Amino acid sequence: MNKDLYTTLGVSESATTDEIKKAFHKLAHKYHPDRPDGDEAKFKEINEAYQILSNEKKRQQYDSYRKFGGQQGFNSSQGFSGFSGFENFTQGFDFGDIFSEFFNQGQSRRRNQNKDILVEIEISLKEADMGVSKTIKYPRFVKCSHCGGFGYEPNTKVTKCDKCKGTGKINKVQKTFFGNFQTTVECDKCKGKGEIYEKSCSKCKGNGSVKITEEKEINIPQGIRNQDKIRFRNYGDTFYANETPGDLILVVFVKNNTDFIRHQDDLYLDYEISFIKAILGSKEAITTIRDDKVSFLIPKGTKENDVIVVKNEGMHKYNSNSKGNLYIKIKINIPKRISKKAEKLLSELEKEIN
Repeated sequence: MNKDLYTTLGVSESATTDEIKKAFHKLAHKYHPDRPDGDEAKFKEINEAYQILSNEKKRQQYDSYRKFGGQQGFNSSQGFSGFSGFENFTQGFDFGDIFSEFFNQGQSRRRNQNKDILVEIEISLKEADMGVSKTIKYPRFVKCSHCGGFGYEPNTKVTKCDKCKGTGKINKVQKTFFGNFQTTVECDKCKGKGEIYEKSCSKCKGNGSVKITEEKEINIPQGIRNQDKIRFRNYGDTFYANETPGDLILVVFVKNNTDFIRHQDDLYLDYEISFIKAILGSKEAITTIRDDKVSFLIPKGTKENDVIVVKNEGMHKYNSNSKGNLYIKIKINIPKRISKKAEKLLSELEKEIN
């Protein structure tokens, strides 16, 4: 009889955690070895089923296993012993490990699998608005100048790898609970090069590449936004001969140490005025993100949180001379303490207004 953990606990595949817990407690009480009619083997089987189905991650793994026909050949006396490496499933075995190991074996593990280099840089909001040039330094691998990236000394004897027949790859059979699968992996004898040579390069020690510190001046365009990426072609790593270098990918972080708040290409600013100016109106001036002076009018009767729009005084749009807008949000300062004279004048003003 095939073993099924849901059947063992007497619950359905859609059972909730509480339903699984209740079923376990009921069966555990019935078959506990301390009871006169207890059954130690049955109790152990119930406990193993509960340990898996009560754990969300293990339950998902088990459901995946059942979906792919994992119940065939799996009975209560055998457990997972029919599949090498599955004996300790109930002690925390992770199916994700075997999935990952198997399905990734066809991918090369050589260093040039990802030749792009990611570099982060921080600039100010003003620099983001105007654009800026920066000099950066970062480590990268380049082809060895002595051997041209081949990894062996010039004029040394080179022969085709007898294990992979010069292909750099070999077939490998992996035994899994799905059956036997054949995958293609990098040849471990020639490290995927397909060649065996008598003498390694004295400069790169057979690696084909050397590590250097690259210094590059970069131009960051105006209007760039926080965490935007800029790609520089062929400034990444190169490990071997006859391959194109990867790219340098620059991630730009924009640090804002101003009172302006940026939203895409627009800027927002809280601006405080007196309640007198709010009543009478006023002409004001501020310093923009570009250190320019710009004037704007406070209309008579302005209220708290009213917004005044100053066109074309926001951020530069990406790599463009056009700009977004500046939105000024009015905050009214109402003093908590005033003199007796001011109090009298305000009382007269209130009578006049009303």
